[in-house]
Amino acid sequence: MKQSAMGYSSSSLSFFRFCAFFFFSLVFLRSPPAASARFIRLPSKPDPKDAVGTARWLAGQNFWGVLRFF
Repeated sequence: MKQSAMGYSSSSLSFFRFCAFFFFSLVFLRSPPAASARFIRLPSKPDPKDAVGTARWLAGQNFWGVLRFF
């Protein structure tokens, strides 16, 4: 096996990264916000005659559309 500058082989670094990823995944999934998360219930489209409600609904749709790019 090849030794890196720090003296560790590439396979041991890969194993360390896997273990670190696994550990942080468990910590994240066991955290209270992740455990108590709920699905967001989006309101249905209002009647087009209700201008204020339609504007609020449209602004909400645009907000979620922008978040999809991140």
